[in-house]
Amino acid sequence: MAGSPDSSNFLLFFAAALYLGINPTTEAFKDEAGREITEIPALQLPAYFLTGRNDYNTPYQLVREYYEILEAPEKEIIVFEDSAHTPMFAENDKFSQALIDIKKQN
Repeated sequence: MAGSPDSSNFLLFFAAALYLGINPTTEAFKDEAGREITEIPALQLPAYFLTGRNDYNTPYQLVREYYEILEAPEKEIIVFEDSAHTPMFAENDKFSQALIDIKKQN
C-alpha cells in the first residue's frame, strides 16, 4: 500500500499524539453507524489491538468486529480485563509487558 506508515513510524506518531492529548483513533470510529474504520479493510503491517474490556469509548465488541474483517500479516487482540479506555494507566505493568512482548515478536 503506497504511503502506508511502517510500524515504527506509526507507533511514534501514535505515542506523540497521545502525549499531546490527541487520540488519533477517535475519528476513525465515528459515523452514524460507528463503523467508519471498516473502510480500511487491510494493512500491510502487523495489527495489535490493546483494549480494555470495559471501554465505553471504543467498545470491545466493535474492536472484535473490526479485528474479524481486517486482513493483516499478523493480528492480535490483547484484552485488559480490569480496564476501560486507558489500560496503560489502569494496568500499567500488564500493558508495558504486552508492548515488550509485541516488540520481541517483531
